[in-house]
Amino acid sequence: MVAELRDLHLKCLAQMWGFASGLRGQSYALPTMTTHLEPLSLDEIKIHVDHLIKYAQFTPHLDFMVTAIGTGICGYKPEEIAPLFQDALNIKNIYLPELFIQILME
Repeated sequence: MVAELRDLHLKCLAQMWGFASGLRGQSYALPTMTTHLEPLSLDEIKIHVDHLIKYAQFTPHLDFMVTAIGTGICGYKPEEIAPLFQDALNIKNIYLPELFIQILME
């Protein structure tokens, strides 16, 4: 199942398998797990989120639709991940999941 989803993602968005962070094709990778499938710490994930925010500010012609990263097999709760995106709330080309926005607006 995971391989099928990965293949679909590769075909649809041109993300290159093996690149853990940054823009690849039409996707921007935000890592949440190590290559050994262990969760990154929230501080480590925050570093990558901050890079995305800076990149989005320098590329206003691109849109970034964020998914609820880290809340699946990584095991974090949305209430733990959403605050990492606080600085993205006012970035016009970053679109956060509605759940993250609700958490951030509380």
